Amino acid sequence: MLMSIGLSHGLREAVPAIGGFVAGFTLLLLLMGLGLGAIHTAYPHLHSAVKFGGAAYMIWLAAGLARDTSRIAPTERPPIGLIGAALLQWANPKAWVTAAGAVTIYVPPVPYAQNLMIAIATVVAVGLPCNAVWAVGGEAMQRALTNPWRRRCANRIMAVLLVLSIIPILR
Repeated sequence: MLMSIGLSHGLREAVPAIGGFVAGFTLLLLLMGLGLGAIHTAYPHLHSAVKFGGAAYMIWLAAGLARDTSRIAPTERPPIGLIGAALLQWANPKAWVTAAGAVTIYVPPVPYAQNLMIAIATVVAVGLPCNAVWAVGGEAMQRALTNPWRRRCANRIMAVLLVLSIIPILR
């Protein structure tokens, strides 16, 4: 998604989405660390609902990307913003699995609160530049994809890769 925003709108317009993805995941990690993981484990049907609902949403996003026939110039539609990107993390089954895994594997129990804060600080410190790389990559591809046919091919390849990234979660 950040690559697509960088491609269509440039890095400057992608900054709110970058912040939203990191903020949304950080909040998810914090709440998972504070006990949401226990609720998630106690009610496995919630896990399935998030998993399949999130997968369906990601497939819907991929379908929109595959249908995209927009030009390289900024589109009329504004990119996803800070709040939308943060909420998207809550519909992303990969984010839930990653947050649960991070809390259970990388947050030692003693002293738990301090270790959870270190994990959260690490997510922010690493997440911001790593997410920015995707938007920068999209912006860098603007010249290469000025041809509408190449643009459609690139969008369709990204859509297929997004769908393929869901497969391990659905197993």
